[in-house]
Amino acid sequence: MITVLRLAALTLLTALLCTAPAGAIVGGAPAPPGQWPWLVGILQAQKSDATVAQFCGGAVIGTRRVLTAAHCVVGESTETIDVLVGRTRLSDTGGRRIPVTGISVYPGYLSEASPGLDAAVLTLASSPGVAPLALARSGSDAAQPGISAWTMGWGRLNARRSPGGGWYYADRLRQLQVPLQSDDTCEGVFGIGASDMPYRPAWSICIGAGDGKTGPCSGDSGAPLVVGGPGSWLDVGVLQGGDACASRGYYDLYTRVDKISAFALGALTSMKHVREGGSTGTSRRSAREHGSS
Repeated sequence: MITVLRLAALTLLTALLCTAPAGAIVGGAPAPPGQWPWLVGILQAQKSDATVAQFCGGAVIGTRRVLTAAHCVVGESTETIDVLVGRTRLSDTGGRRIPVTGISVYPGYLSEASPGLDAAVLTLASSPGVAPLALARSGSDAAQPGISAWTMGWGRLNARRSPGGGWYYADRLRQLQVPLQSDDTCEGVFGIGASDMPYRPAWSICIGAGDGKTGPCSGDSGAPLVVGGPGSWLDVGVLQGGDACASRGYYDLYTRVDKISAFALGALTSMKHVREGGSTGTSRRSAREHGSS
């Protein structure tokens, strides 16, 4: 049975499960300042220290809109999360921390009609002041097997505990270039997936080398997967999860943006608040202290 690792940090209620939180990239490299201007960190609003508050990632897709993973925000409210934009090091003081005024979750994710389409749009209290990231539209063929894409985040650096038993998280944003895998390759590993991370070729993009050395990890679910180049980056995926951080023989799953772009762009003018419930995540530091693996 597959142990699914969500890329957001887990709450104490789910502390017995392993998570592959998105954040600092295992095996990645430091990102130059300004390399990914539309990238944001999603923070716990009650924590002033961004190095503790950050638990997911996302991308600016409109004047006051951010695309992230649904599992990052289900159970949250506009009072519990902020968005951080324009900062490369979490411990720095630059950039802007912006309150959230609206949360819209992909309807199929909430209804479980298409739970693999793990996406949500946040409305911000003010403009982040950066150009939005373009989204792959329905029918796009930009995410082809064999091409290289980029992912990035602030999460955990080590896939397994250090000799001293520790987990270590990034301060400086990290980036990783990854190959896209074919549907057959991904299905050969995941089959139909697991209950909290189903796999269907129509819903997910499969990425990674499967070498056990590189991949996204805890703290950065919701981060974008982009193809193209400077001035023409295109968002083709939203980081959903994987079997484990940099797990040999396994890959990471991203929600297909071409399948949810109509929702995401429609949400720019019509927002619905997400149903309320228990918190979906703890801070990166809390996850480490409570022994998430």
